[in-house]
Amino acid sequence: MPKVSIIIPVYGVEKYIERCARSLFEQTLDDIEYLFIDDSTPDRSIDILKRVLENYPHRKSQVNIHRMEQNSGQAIVRNWGMQNATGEYVIHCDSDDWVDIDMYRAMYEEAKDKNADVVVCDYDMTDGVSNSKRVNACHASTPKQLIESCLLQRDPWSLCNKLFKGTAYYNIVHPQGAMGEDMATTMQLLWNCKKLSYMPQSYYKYFYNNKSITKVISKDSCARKYDQLAANTKIIMNFVDGKDINPDALIVYKNSIRAILYPLVYEDQYYKLWNNMFEGLNWQVLKSSNIPMIEKVRVILTILHLYPRKQFRAV
Repeated sequence: MPKVSIIIPVYGVEKYIERCARSLFEQTLDDIEYLFIDDSTPDRSIDILKRVLENYPHRKSQVNIHRMEQNSGQAIVRNWGMQNATGEYVIHCDSDDWVDIDMYRAMYEEAKDKNADVVVCDYDMTDGVSNSKRVNACHASTPKQLIESCLLQRDPWSLCNKLFKGTAYYNIVHPQGAMGEDMATTMQLLWNCKKLSYMPQSYYKYFYNNKSITKVISKDSCARKYDQLAANTKIIMNFVDGKDINPDALIVYKNSIRAILYPLVYEDQYYKLWNNMFEGLNWQVLKSSNIPMIEKVRVILTILHLYPRKQFRAV
Protein backbone atom coordinates (compact mmCIF):
# COMPACT_ATOMS: atom_id res chain seq x y z
CA MET A 1 0.00 0.00 0.00
CA PRO A 2 1.44 3.42 -0.97
CA LYS A 3 1.81 5.93 1.84
CA VAL A 4 0.03 8.68 -0.14
CA SER A 5 -2.22 8.70 -3.22
CA ILE A 6 -2.45 11.98 -5.16
CA ILE A 7 -5.48 12.53 -7.41
CA ILE A 8 -4.79 14.95 -10.30
CA PRO A 9 -7.53 15.74 -12.86
CA VAL A 10 -6.13 16.84 -16.24
CA TYR A 11 -7.99 19.02 -18.73
CA GLY A 12 -6.80 21.95 -20.84
CA VAL A 13 -3.62 22.61 -18.85
CA GLU A 14 -0.86 22.28 -21.45
CA LYS A 15 0.57 25.62 -20.27
CA TYR A 16 0.81 24.48 -16.65
CA ILE A 17 1.06 20.69 -16.43
CA GLU A 18 4.86 20.58 -16.60
CA ARG A 19 5.25 22.85 -13.56
CA CYS A 20 2.71 20.79 -11.65
CA ALA A 21 4.14 17.40 -12.62
CA ARG A 22 7.73 18.33 -11.79
CA SER A 23 6.71 19.54 -8.34
CA LEU A 24 4.93 16.22 -7.77
CA PHE A 25 7.66 13.93 -9.13
CA GLU A 26 10.35 15.75 -7.13
CA GLN A 27 8.65 15.09 -3.80
CA THR A 28 10.95 14.03 -0.97
CA LEU A 29 8.44 11.32 -0.05
CA ASP A 30 9.32 8.23 -2.07
CA ASP A 31 6.26 6.02 -1.63
CA ILE A 32 3.54 7.85 -3.63
CA GLU A 33 0.75 6.73 -5.97
CA TYR A 34 0.00 9.27 -8.73
CA LEU A 35 -3.45 9.15 -10.34
CA PHE A 36 -3.50 11.47 -13.36
CA ILE A 37 -7.02 11.38 -14.79
CA ASP A 38 -7.31 12.62 -18.38
CA ASP A 39 -10.79 14.11 -18.80
CA SER A 40 -10.53 13.68 -22.60
CA THR A 41 -8.43 16.83 -22.79
CA PRO A 42 -8.27 18.25 -26.35
CA ASP A 43 -4.78 19.75 -25.97
CA ARG A 44 -1.25 18.39 -25.48
CA SER A 45 -1.45 18.11 -21.67
CA ILE A 46 -0.97 14.32 -21.54
CA ASP A 47 1.85 14.35 -24.11
CA ILE A 48 3.66 16.93 -22.01
CA LEU A 49 3.05 14.93 -18.84
CA LYS A 50 4.52 11.79 -20.42
CA ARG A 51 7.54 13.73 -21.66
CA VAL A 52 8.19 15.12 -18.17
CA LEU A 53 7.81 11.65 -16.65
CA GLU A 54 10.72 10.43 -18.82
CA ASN A 55 12.97 12.61 -16.65
CA TYR A 56 11.87 10.74 -13.51
CA PRO A 57 12.31 7.01 -14.30
CA HIS A 58 12.04 6.07 -10.61
CA ARG A 59 8.46 7.42 -10.61
CA LYS A 60 7.18 5.55 -13.69
CA SER A 61 5.89 2.51 -11.81
CA GLN A 62 3.99 4.83 -9.43
CA VAL A 63 2.10 6.70 -12.15
CA ASN A 64 -1.36 5.73 -13.40
CA ILE A 65 -2.66 7.81 -16.33
CA HIS A 66 -6.32 7.01 -16.85
CA ARG A 67 -8.35 8.45 -19.74
CA MET A 68 -12.09 9.08 -19.34
CA GLU A 69 -14.14 7.94 -22.31
CA GLN A 70 -15.64 11.41 -22.64
CA ASN A 71 -15.28 14.82 -21.03
CA SER A 72 -17.10 14.37 -17.72
CA GLY A 73 -16.16 17.34 -15.52
CA GLN A 74 -13.93 17.60 -12.50
CA ALA A 75 -16.40 16.13 -9.99
CA ILE A 76 -16.78 12.83 -11.85
CA VAL A 77 -13.06 12.71 -12.61
CA ARG A 78 -12.23 13.16 -8.94
CA ASN A 79 -14.77 10.49 -8.05
CA TRP A 80 -12.91 8.02 -10.26
CA GLY A 81 -9.70 8.93 -8.46
CA MET A 82 -11.26 8.53 -5.02
CA GLN A 83 -12.68 5.13 -5.93
CA ASN A 84 -9.36 3.85 -7.29
CA ALA A 85 -6.82 5.34 -4.88
CA THR A 86 -5.04 2.68 -2.83
CA GLY A 87 -2.89 4.85 -0.53
CA GLU A 88 -2.90 4.88 3.25
CA TYR A 89 -3.65 8.61 2.90
CA VAL A 90 -5.26 10.44 -0.03
CA ILE A 91 -5.00 14.03 -1.25
CA HIS A 92 -5.89 16.03 -4.38
CA CYS A 93 -3.90 18.38 -6.60
CA ASP A 94 -5.21 20.54 -9.44
CA SER A 95 -3.05 20.27 -12.54
CA ASP A 96 -2.54 24.03 -12.96
CA ASP A 97 -1.25 24.34 -9.38
CA TRP A 98 2.01 23.17 -7.85
CA VAL A 99 3.39 22.16 -4.46
CA ASP A 100 6.53 22.48 -2.34
CA ILE A 101 8.72 19.41 -2.75
CA ASP A 102 8.44 18.54 0.97
CA MET A 103 4.64 18.85 1.14
CA TYR A 104 3.56 15.21 1.16
CA ARG A 105 6.46 13.93 3.24
CA ALA A 106 5.84 16.58 5.90
CA MET A 107 2.08 16.03 5.96
CA TYR A 108 2.39 12.24 6.03
CA GLU A 109 4.91 12.35 8.88
CA GLU A 110 2.63 14.75 10.75
CA ALA A 111 -0.28 12.36 10.29
CA LYS A 112 1.72 9.41 11.62
CA ASP A 113 3.31 11.35 14.50
CA LYS A 114 -0.03 12.78 15.67
CA ASN A 115 -2.14 9.73 14.71
CA ALA A 116 -4.30 12.17 12.75
CA ASP A 117 -7.11 11.21 10.39
CA VAL A 118 -6.71 14.51 8.52
CA VAL A 119 -3.82 16.96 8.22
CA VAL A 120 -4.45 20.51 6.98
CA CYS A 121 -1.85 22.97 5.70
CA ASP A 122 -1.98 26.59 4.55
CA TYR A 123 -1.63 27.60 0.90
CA ASP A 124 -0.64 30.55 -1.26
CA MET A 125 -2.91 32.06 -3.90
CA THR A 126 -0.56 33.20 -6.65
CA ASP A 127 -0.46 34.33 -10.25
CA GLY A 128 2.88 32.57 -10.58
CA VAL A 129 4.74 35.83 -11.18
CA SER A 130 4.69 38.51 -8.53
CA ASN A 131 1.35 38.42 -6.72
CA SER A 132 0.88 36.00 -3.86
CA LYS A 133 -1.46 35.87 -0.86
CA ARG A 134 -1.10 33.52 2.08
CA VAL A 135 -4.30 31.75 3.15
CA ASN A 136 -4.46 30.58 6.76
CA ALA A 137 -6.63 27.56 6.14
CA CYS A 138 -7.56 26.17 9.55
CA HIS A 139 -9.09 27.91 12.57
CA ALA A 140 -10.18 24.73 14.31
CA SER A 141 -8.79 21.96 16.49
CA THR A 142 -11.23 19.16 15.63
CA PRO A 143 -12.79 17.93 12.36
CA LYS A 144 -16.26 19.00 13.50
CA GLN A 145 -15.02 22.49 14.36
CA LEU A 146 -13.43 22.73 10.91
CA ILE A 147 -16.75 21.81 9.27
CA GLU A 148 -18.42 24.63 11.16
CA SER A 149 -15.57 27.04 10.41
CA CYS A 150 -15.91 26.27 6.69
CA LEU A 151 -19.68 26.73 6.86
CA LEU A 152 -19.06 30.12 8.48
CA GLN A 153 -16.70 30.93 5.55
CA ARG A 154 -13.71 31.34 7.87
CA ASP A 155 -11.83 28.44 6.30
CA PRO A 156 -11.77 27.01 2.74
CA TRP A 157 -13.34 23.70 1.73
CA SER A 158 -10.45 22.87 -0.63
CA LEU A 159 -9.41 19.23 -0.89
CA CYS A 160 -5.92 20.11 -2.12
CA ASN A 161 -4.56 21.21 1.27
CA LYS A 162 -6.08 18.32 3.26
CA LEU A 163 -4.45 14.91 3.58
CA PHE A 164 -7.14 12.40 4.61
CA LYS A 165 -6.72 8.87 5.86
CA GLY A 166 -7.97 6.57 3.10
CA THR A 167 -10.63 5.06 5.38
CA ALA A 168 -12.36 8.48 5.56
CA TYR A 169 -13.49 7.92 1.96
CA TYR A 170 -15.70 4.96 2.85
CA ASN A 171 -19.45 5.43 2.31
CA ILE A 172 -19.43 9.04 1.14
CA VAL A 173 -21.98 10.28 -1.40
CA HIS A 174 -20.00 11.47 -4.41
CA PRO A 175 -21.05 14.84 -5.89
CA GLN A 176 -21.65 15.27 -9.61
CA GLY A 177 -21.59 18.94 -10.67
CA ALA A 178 -18.52 21.15 -10.26
CA MET A 179 -20.10 23.90 -8.13
CA GLY A 180 -19.95 23.02 -4.44
CA GLU A 181 -18.15 19.75 -5.16
CA ASP A 182 -15.25 20.42 -2.75
CA MET A 183 -17.77 21.43 -0.11
CA ALA A 184 -19.91 18.29 -0.40
CA THR A 185 -16.89 15.97 -0.37
CA THR A 186 -14.84 17.69 2.33
CA MET A 187 -17.75 17.90 4.78
CA GLN A 188 -18.38 14.15 4.57
CA LEU A 189 -14.68 13.32 4.84
CA LEU A 190 -14.21 15.52 7.90
CA TRP A 191 -17.22 13.97 9.59
CA ASN A 192 -15.56 10.55 9.15
CA CYS A 193 -12.43 11.79 10.95
CA LYS A 194 -11.77 11.80 14.70
CA LYS A 195 -8.47 13.65 14.97
CA LEU A 196 -7.19 16.70 13.06
CA SER A 197 -3.71 18.18 12.89
CA TYR A 198 -2.90 21.60 11.44
CA MET A 199 0.43 22.64 9.90
CA PRO A 200 0.80 26.44 9.48
CA GLN A 201 3.05 26.06 6.43
CA SER A 202 1.89 27.13 2.96
CA TYR A 203 2.96 24.02 1.06
CA TYR A 204 0.33 24.30 -1.68
CA LYS A 205 0.39 26.92 -4.46
CA TYR A 206 -3.05 27.74 -5.84
CA PHE A 207 -2.72 29.34 -9.27
CA TYR A 208 -5.13 32.00 -10.46
CA ASN A 209 -5.04 33.62 -13.88
CA ASN A 210 -5.94 37.32 -13.86
CA LYS A 211 -6.43 37.23 -17.62
CA SER A 212 -9.28 34.75 -17.28
CA ILE A 213 -11.42 37.06 -15.16
CA THR A 214 -14.33 38.64 -17.02
CA LYS A 215 -16.47 41.59 -15.98
CA VAL A 216 -19.50 40.41 -17.96
CA ILE A 217 -21.81 38.11 -15.98
CA SER A 218 -23.62 35.61 -18.19
CA LYS A 219 -27.20 34.72 -17.33
CA ASP A 220 -26.72 31.21 -18.71
CA SER A 221 -23.54 30.78 -16.70
CA CYS A 222 -25.23 31.85 -13.46
CA ALA A 223 -28.17 29.54 -14.06
CA ARG A 224 -25.90 26.62 -14.93
CA LYS A 225 -23.78 27.16 -11.81
CA TYR A 226 -26.92 27.31 -9.71
CA ASP A 227 -28.18 23.99 -11.11
CA GLN A 228 -24.87 22.31 -10.25
CA LEU A 229 -24.73 23.93 -6.82
CA ALA A 230 -28.31 22.94 -6.04
CA ALA A 231 -27.54 19.25 -6.63
CA ASN A 232 -24.54 19.30 -4.30
CA THR A 233 -26.41 21.43 -1.76
CA LYS A 234 -29.02 18.67 -1.60
CA ILE A 235 -26.25 16.20 -0.73
CA ILE A 236 -25.01 18.51 2.01
CA MET A 237 -28.43 19.26 3.51
CA ASN A 238 -29.31 15.55 3.55
CA PHE A 239 -25.97 14.83 5.20
CA VAL A 240 -26.27 17.43 8.01
CA ASP A 241 -29.88 16.50 8.77
CA GLY A 242 -30.03 15.28 12.37
CA LYS A 243 -26.35 16.01 13.03
CA ASP A 244 -25.06 18.29 15.77
CA ILE A 245 -23.95 21.20 13.57
CA ASN A 246 -23.96 24.83 14.76
CA PRO A 247 -27.31 26.22 13.46
CA ASP A 248 -25.83 29.67 12.82
CA ALA A 249 -23.10 28.11 10.67
CA LEU A 250 -25.83 26.54 8.54
CA ILE A 251 -27.55 29.94 8.19
CA VAL A 252 -24.33 31.47 6.85
CA TYR A 253 -23.88 28.52 4.48
CA LYS A 254 -27.45 28.66 3.14
CA ASN A 255 -27.21 32.39 2.53
CA SER A 256 -23.90 31.98 0.67
CA ILE A 257 -25.45 29.30 -1.56
CA ARG A 258 -28.36 31.40 -2.75
CA ALA A 259 -26.03 34.39 -3.29
CA ILE A 260 -25.14 32.92 -6.68
CA LEU A 261 -28.60 34.03 -7.80
CA TYR A 262 -28.05 37.71 -6.96
CA PRO A 263 -27.20 38.70 -10.55
CA LEU A 264 -30.52 37.13 -11.64
CA VAL A 265 -33.02 38.15 -8.94
CA TYR A 266 -34.25 41.13 -10.96
CA GLU A 267 -36.24 38.52 -12.89
CA ASP A 268 -39.32 37.27 -11.05
CA GLN A 269 -38.64 33.54 -11.50
CA TYR A 270 -35.18 33.84 -9.97
CA TYR A 271 -36.38 36.15 -7.20
CA LYS A 272 -38.91 33.49 -6.18
CA LEU A 273 -36.20 30.84 -6.32
CA TRP A 274 -33.90 32.97 -4.14
CA ASN A 275 -36.66 33.84 -1.68
CA ASN A 276 -38.07 30.32 -1.31
CA MET A 277 -34.88 28.28 -1.43
CA PHE A 278 -34.67 27.93 2.36
CA GLU A 279 -37.80 28.52 4.42
CA GLY A 280 -37.48 31.35 6.94
CA LEU A 281 -33.90 32.18 5.92
CA ASN A 282 -34.42 35.94 5.42
CA TRP A 283 -35.41 36.43 9.04
CA GLN A 284 -32.64 34.11 10.25
CA VAL A 285 -30.06 36.10 8.28
CA LEU A 286 -31.23 39.39 9.77
CA LYS A 287 -30.96 37.97 13.31
CA SER A 288 -27.60 36.24 12.85
CA SER A 289 -24.52 37.72 14.51
CA ASN A 290 -22.32 35.98 11.94
CA ILE A 291 -23.77 37.74 8.90
CA PRO A 292 -22.06 41.08 8.05
CA MET A 293 -24.26 44.18 8.08
CA ILE A 294 -23.58 44.83 4.39
CA GLU A 295 -25.03 41.40 3.54
CA LYS A 296 -28.09 42.04 5.69
CA VAL A 297 -28.65 45.28 3.76
CA ARG A 298 -28.34 43.39 0.49
CA VAL A 299 -30.95 40.89 1.65
CA ILE A 300 -33.35 43.70 2.60
CA LEU A 301 -32.82 45.47 -0.75
CA THR A 302 -33.44 42.20 -2.58
CA ILE A 303 -36.68 41.62 -0.66
CA LEU A 304 -37.76 45.14 -1.69
CA HIS A 305 -36.77 44.46 -5.34
CA LEU A 306 -34.13 47.20 -5.19
CA TYR A 307 -31.17 44.90 -5.85
CA PRO A 308 -29.15 44.33 -7.97
CA ARG A 309 -28.42 47.61 -9.70
CA LYS A 310 -28.31 47.39 -13.49
CA GLN A 311 -24.50 47.15 -13.78
CA PHE A 312 -24.48 44.05 -11.54
CA ARG A 313 -27.16 42.14 -13.45
CA ALA A 314 -26.45 39.06 -15.53
CA VAL A 315 -27.08 39.51 -19.25
